[in-house]
Amino acid sequence: MRKTIIVISILFFYIFSNCNVSFAKNNDENGYCISESNPEVYDFASNNFAIFSQANISKSNLTQIRLGTGITVFSKSNIEKVIFPVFENDKVIASFIVVKDNKVSGFFTQWYVDAINKLLQLSTKDNPMVLFEDDQGIYGGVGDIVISLTDGKVVSNDYAYLLQEKNVNVSFLRDYIMYNDSAYYATFSQTVLSWTSNKVMDQYENLCTFYTTHNILWNQIYHYDWYNQMRNYIISIYGSTGLYQMNTSKVYSYLVNNGFTVGNYVATGSMTYNGVVSRINNGYYIFCNASNTSGGHAFTIVGYTSTGLTKYVDPYDDDTLTSSGDSYTYPGYYGGTYDWDRGYISTIQDY
Repeated sequence: MRKTIIVISILFFYIFSNCNVSFAKNNDENGYCISESNPEVYDFASNNFAIFSQANISKSNLTQIRLGTGITVFSKSNIEKVIFPVFENDKVIASFIVVKDNKVSGFFTQWYVDAINKLLQLSTKDNPMVLFEDDQGIYGGVGDIVISLTDGKVVSNDYAYLLQEKNVNVSFLRDYIMYNDSAYYATFSQTVLSWTSNKVMDQYENLCTFYTTHNILWNQIYHYDWYNQMRNYIISIYGSTGLYQMNTSKVYSYLVNNGFTVGNYVATGSMTYNGVVSRINNGYYIFCNASNTSGGHAFTIVGYTSTGLTKYVDPYDDDTLTSSGDSYTYPGYYGGTYDWDRGYISTIQDY
């Protein structure tokens, strides 16, 4: 693996010595990043990537994909996050995100693909890409060019302070990682309910419980503006501040008071994998409420795989994502990672 160990003074030289970053048009190869060494995260990626990829990529294409070197996402958080780009024909088509907190979890998604491909083309060994996140989102930088990974817009966020006192490497993304592909030959199946996000949440609304509830009811053929009705219901009881103090019990109360019956409701904790299988097999989506140190987040489980993974949808996006079914840690679209620990609702019926 081509890596150059650097100290922070040299790192600042790499990042700031040339403010005019351009596409690599000379003999310098593009596709470099700054990363930290993390053997546990790399072991998880090499041992689990095949299981995740077969749940998202057609079998005929599995032999064409390659797992690239991991890109560390720097932050002030103690949570370690590494994005492994998934290559097909020299282009990034997906990301395998591995997160290490109290446990190691994995996620397979097409989030950030366009931005990472752009940064890959901009980056060289002397100007490697840096990924970082804060409370507002997740970003990528090459020299003085910084863009949001979620929408590709140029931003002015600084990231040099996140790299201070770090032992980092400049790594080549196309130094592909060998991974255990035995899962490709194992019996595999998955069950995923059809899903369309009728309403997709804006980054700054922070009303994920309302969007999640609306979309679940909409996908269960109850076509109505549940989003606004639910907002008005919560305001009538708790005032406007209640919009930002939601929990699973308030969602349950809203559903019951609007004529629905709920077969499965727990105010805290999470559902077992077998519980997920049972609910999905009976055609019911699962409302999930999760948390991290910054707050909470709601999302919907829409399916599962025979290899123990769950398929879910974030209210910020319409893509169906894949996560570790046994860890129940999920990434949020704008950066943060959440543990499913604030309860669930399922088997919603109108009689």
